[in-house]
Amino acid sequence: MLEKLAVVIPTYNEKQNIARLLPAILEKLPGVRIFAVDDNSPDGTAEAVREFAQNNQQVRLIWRDKKEGLASAYFDAFARIIPDETIEYILTMDADFSHHPDDLARLAEYLPDYDLVIGSRYVEGGRIENWNFFRRLVSKYANRYAGIITGVPVADLTSGFVLYSRALLGQILLQNIQSNAYGYQIEMKYFAHKAGAKIKEAPITFRERSSGKSKFGVRTIWEGIIVPWHLRLFK
Repeated sequence: MLEKLAVVIPTYNEKQNIARLLPAILEKLPGVRIFAVDDNSPDGTAEAVREFAQNNQQVRLIWRDKKEGLASAYFDAFARIIPDETIEYILTMDADFSHHPDDLARLAEYLPDYDLVIGSRYVEGGRIENWNFFRRLVSKYANRYAGIITGVPVADLTSGFVLYSRALLGQILLQNIQSNAYGYQIEMKYFAHKAGAKIKEAPITFRERSSGKSKFGVRTIWEGIIVPWHLRLFK
């Protein structure tokens, strides 16, 4: 099963984290293939991936010459993965250890019974570590808000720790997905629900990054407000 799984990791200035994350993933899920998508990080993230990949053919670097955004990074990787019929499942995760390798096996254990498995902070057993009160409040109620507006019965619509079947992902990518930051995560789950996907939320422990700079900002909040209404009114 694991040899049919691809892991996609967008990176920007994650040199310290990616050097630890790649071997940690392969330790937990031997046999998986990893696609790291780097937007010309000035800190040398791409070089760290290339160095690791020299001794491990399961790791592939997708290098882009400028910063183009989260969704764009995923789409570039998906375009390479979808035509490969030896890959049946695609997992997306962050490079900063907020999505921890310890939770990978928990998501993978639901294969092949579900089309979409979401690493969730907001189901029973899910946790968040090292977030301040404001960020916890914004995230929790943003997800509730998005769920009510879109009608998608998922507690953690903004989670980026997600496992797709290749068949479902191919269906979703036929849609006109417009967000390029964290609103993208809401859109992907919305279209999965509309496609009739069998969805499972698996509890994870979400940890604030231990090194590097958080990419959470005003645009993240703004997309969380606008995207659910756009989906409800225009999709």
